[in-house]
Amino acid sequence: MKSTHCLCFTVLAFGVGACVQPVPIEDMPCPCADGYTCCDNQCLPAGQVCQLDAGGTSDVAIEETSPVRTDAGQSKWQPIASVSVNNWTAASGPFLMGDRVAFWDAYNNGRAATYRFAQNDWLEQEGHWPTDNIIEAGLVWTGSQVVYWGGVMEASTCNSLGGLYSPATDTWSAINTTGAPLLAVVGGGYTGKEVVLRGDSCLPKLGMADRGPVIGALYNPATDTWRNMSIVNAPTAENGTNVVLGERMVCWSGAPYDGAPGYTPTSGWTNSGAVYNAADDTWTAMSTANAPGPRAGMLALAMRGKMFVWGGTDGTTNSLGEQSYFRDGGIFDPETNTWTAISKDGSPTVTADNGLWAEEQGLVYVQGSISTPGVGSPGVALWTYDPSADRWASVDVTGLPEMLSTYFVWTGLDLLAIGMLAAEPTTIMGGFRYTP
Repeated sequence: MKSTHCLCFTVLAFGVGACVQPVPIEDMPCPCADGYTCCDNQCLPAGQVCQLDAGGTSDVAIEETSPVRTDAGQSKWQPIASVSVNNWTAASGPFLMGDRVAFWDAYNNGRAATYRFAQNDWLEQEGHWPTDNIIEAGLVWTGSQVVYWGGVMEASTCNSLGGLYSPATDTWSAINTTGAPLLAVVGGGYTGKEVVLRGDSCLPKLGMADRGPVIGALYNPATDTWRNMSIVNAPTAENGTNVVLGERMVCWSGAPYDGAPGYTPTSGWTNSGAVYNAADDTWTAMSTANAPGPRAGMLALAMRGKMFVWGGTDGTTNSLGEQSYFRDGGIFDPETNTWTAISKDGSPTVTADNGLWAEEQGLVYVQGSISTPGVGSPGVALWTYDPSADRWASVDVTGLPEMLSTYFVWTGLDLLAIGMLAAEPTTIMGGFRYTP
């Protein structure tokens, strides 16, 4: 008889145990990722033990040995389900789609693995997601579907195709290309009516793709139509922010484009910008009073109608030849065209790599990297910022094992550290859940 086990998990918000469909033991082979225990050739999450039958080898039952929360005041990281995805070359993502998050392999027939929060399971898909090693494509979630467009392909040619993806039906459909831009997308979002995309114009030249001036376009999924974004009074800087706040897009800082193909900013940094209004296709200059200094590569995200900015660099180096990063930031309010400085007390001590806004908590999470392993998960550090109190706090990452790649995602109830647990010989996607 084929040995199976029932993969059990705990619903963190309620502390209720549940099981998913039995899985053949040989489909979950050891060795295991950090944080898992090998038991009869399968990987068990921490806090669970295996019980063998009288024969010692045939069937395995999973038993919970500890609750997710040790007491009402203590939070901890707990493993989520994992999945083995064979023959992946690289994992792109994550891409958040409402109640789930997707990773895909653009090098290998668009294979994808999607993690569903409530079910604590993974869905594997074949041939669905952006393929041909397309980079800098626009991927925007509208609340019910994904709009995918543009980018530059592996052969350095401009991608002139796109599609609409519906998670509910797990299907893709083509979108209209009439009036669509050739665009290496660097930022985008959804206004509630249209998808806004902005980036470097992609200029076909002898079969290759050169970069042109910054442009933008808007796509309406309901009518399947495109329109160009006005360039009158639009910022010309590259590598700045492109944050969508309702019907507005805030484009700030960076360095101006000089017309050279493949241009990388080295001078002319600015802390100016402009706000685009999709309703009337106009740009309005942003105030620079109290604005952070010029930079690129900063963390920038939407936060209840405002833009949060932290960190970044202007390309300068320190005495050791290491790139310097800023440890400051600000909050921009487009309604009043004003900046508010962010406190530095208790702020991240390392480079801000990533971040997210947790609406239900009213907090910004900022992820950083540390070059020397420390307490908790080596290489990962995490902070929260409370805009209502202008206060930073560090998040305890004790118990969060090291992962090959770590991305943080807010589910609406809790925080996921999700990504690649192992790469060879089999890619394993998984992660850990933290309930504040």
